[in-house]
Amino acid sequence: MSNKYSKENDNADALEHYSRSQVKEFKMNYRTEEALLEVNNALNLNPKFAEAYTLRSELYEKMKLYDQALEDVNYSISINNNNAESYYQRATIYWRKQLFDKALEDCQTCLEINTTFSMAYNRIGSTIFDDMNERHQALYYYNQAIEIDGNCYQAFMSRGLYYMDERKTEHALRDFNQAIELNPKYCLSFINRGKLYDQIDDKPKALNDCNQAIQLDPNNAQGYFYRGNCYFSLGELEKALNDYNQAIYLDPNYACAYSNRGNVYGYIGEQEKALNDFNQAIYLDPNDAITFYNRGLLYEKLGDKSKALNDYNQSIQFDPNDAKTYYKRGNLYYNIGEQEKSLKDYNQSIQLDPNYPYVYSDRGNLYYNIGDKSKALKDLNQAIQLNPNFAQAYYYRGNYYQSQYFRQFILQYW
Repeated sequence: MSNKYSKENDNADALEHYSRSQVKEFKMNYRTEEALLEVNNALNLNPKFAEAYTLRSELYEKMKLYDQALEDVNYSISINNNNAESYYQRATIYWRKQLFDKALEDCQTCLEINTTFSMAYNRIGSTIFDDMNERHQALYYYNQAIEIDGNCYQAFMSRGLYYMDERKTEHALRDFNQAIELNPKYCLSFINRGKLYDQIDDKPKALNDCNQAIQLDPNNAQGYFYRGNCYFSLGELEKALNDYNQAIYLDPNYACAYSNRGNVYGYIGEQEKALNDFNQAIYLDPNDAITFYNRGLLYEKLGDKSKALNDYNQSIQFDPNDAKTYYKRGNLYYNIGEQEKSLKDYNQSIQLDPNYPYVYSDRGNLYYNIGDKSKALKDLNQAIQLNPNFAQAYYYRGNYYQSQYFRQFILQYW
């Protein structure tokens, strides 16, 4: 057998392995390890098979092995620098690593090679969406992707996420539904639609979508995480704990899962475990405002007001638009006698969320205690108007009326 014939035969075998790794049963059913085995076989037969390196990069990316994924796609581009798919794949890895400028640069190169590569427009949109300074432009690129390819289910899902962030629930639901109709085996569409249902308090549909996502891909940590959130909201703490445990088992670096499991431990009285989980979440994501807020609540519950205050300060630094954190810090300032700082935080909380009854109630109580009775009554009335079943506000208003009665009694009879 000649060397030429042997090489051609190896190339044919490599192509067969490569093709088998992309068939529906592997790609659509999340059989990543089997796909990886076939790609490795292809590369053993043909070590210069550029497209196979790009595909293996995609598989490594799905396994969150981003450095290996980047190494493979770089090698693919070194073999063939005119493959749009390879630049798109590298852009995706850069996006995962939050190297947004590099992601955008590769998307542009991808589109120079293939102007109708719809997923590149989608990736530009996702990259801009994650860059808070320019996220309003993301919608244009999602629309471009869909205009080029009306079957681009990823673009419908991405646009749905954009609409969900903009609180345009009907638009978001329509896009998630379309993404699922185009590809009913894409688990992320079910996960994100489940998140939307959870936001609008349709727990049964949220649970159904999370269950469907887990059935499609039982190794995707997000499905368990968001189902855990649903169970937590429903008060089914044991089920929530089991799901957070599974999410962490599948992804030991899942910071949000540690944070939310810490909340469960806090609710069931396992304070030490709660603190450990919050600490681990902050170690993994030191810029997460929610975890600092949650740990601050725990420190306050444990009586460590100094650490609680530090965590509320950190939370506000990372997210200065969260009304609840100003409210909780305002309460803490009130409890340590810093009434001026407390009032300032209550004011800021109400400015951010004018429909938050708890703040009006506590600010009303603060006004009452510093002698500004008219403002106290106004705030207490507002708290009761926002929540007619708010017992604490009625109690504070009762104190106000009682003080006014005694004042009138003293003025009349003394």
